[in-house]
Amino acid sequence: MCFLWVVSCDAEGASTTRRRLPAPLPPVEEDLSSNNQDGWMAAGHSSPVLFLSNAKDAVDVEGGEDMDEDFPTTYTSDPMNVKVDTTFDENITSPVRSDLRLERSLVNVTRESGESVKMRCDVRGQGPVHFRWYKNEAPVEEEKGRVEIRRYNPGPGKVGSRLRISNLDIHDTGYYKCEAHAGGEDSLADDSGSPRHLPRVESTGILIVRAGRIQPPATIPNFPPVFPHFPALGGT
Repeated sequence: MCFLWVVSCDAEGASTTRRRLPAPLPPVEEDLSSNNQDGWMAAGHSSPVLFLSNAKDAVDVEGGEDMDEDFPTTYTSDPMNVKVDTTFDENITSPVRSDLRLERSLVNVTRESGESVKMRCDVRGQGPVHFRWYKNEAPVEEEKGRVEIRRYNPGPGKVGSRLRISNLDIHDTGYYKCEAHAGGEDSLADDSGSPRHLPRVESTGILIVRAGRIQPPATIPNFPPVFPHFPALGGT
């Protein structure tokens, strides 16, 4: 860079020396559509970088020589807007991934109070199978002589469970579900007691119990009739 020195003389003959500042550089026109690297900022730098037109090297105004180490360039080959395949858990509850297959489903049943009903569900699969029965999403509890759950063998490669309710009451009406888990009863919970998501199949059915008919009373010998008879009233 060159500076111009100007010497001037005043009226008394004394000389005064002044330094003239250099003329400003002509503005550089930026072409945003071009692919050259003219501009003031470069990717990976936090300080402005001046790129001279048709120059081989760039002059870093503020940065040092180790800027590239602080801001390494990272390249990726992942395309944009590509869906990532979902990873499935092998222990997730899913009838598709289960080896169990429902062979016999529950059906809707209507009974009258005092009668009995049997509900069955059969599954086909490999390994041990554990059954659970639910009424309105609550576990069914056995009652001696009235509510019982039995396991049976419907055929080769199959296993079934039967729920039998005797002396039905209108309160037995509800939404029943038979649920079969692969792995047996011991594998339903892990060491901490938390339930495991084992393969399972289920079947649902509705039981409706209607109030039974009142039968006419039987005549007992040596006892007066249950309904008294009043001939004077014209009754029969």
